[in-house]
Amino acid sequence: MGMSVEEAEALGAAVAEAVPGTDVEVIDASRKLSLHRDGAVLRMVNMLGLAVYPVITVGSEIVSMGPPVLDELGPLVRAKLGGHDG
Repeated sequence: MGMSVEEAEALGAAVAEAVPGTDVEVIDASRKLSLHRDGAVLRMVNMLGLAVYPVITVGSEIVSMGPPVLDELGPLVRAKLGGHDG
């Protein structure tokens, strides 16, 4: 939503590169979302509107909303996964 397919795929690839060993799934939010899988995202969209996209999650927890700063995204994702930087 708000990004081309190419931009979304590039963002997914950047996240995968920033956090090696993780699986990244790009979900098209213009299609029906799953309440179970995407509940946190749906709540944010309902509260704040489409400006929250893209939303980066780890499991059901939101890590980033809106255009991410890629240098900061890796440490945020690793922290949610229980890793550390150092």
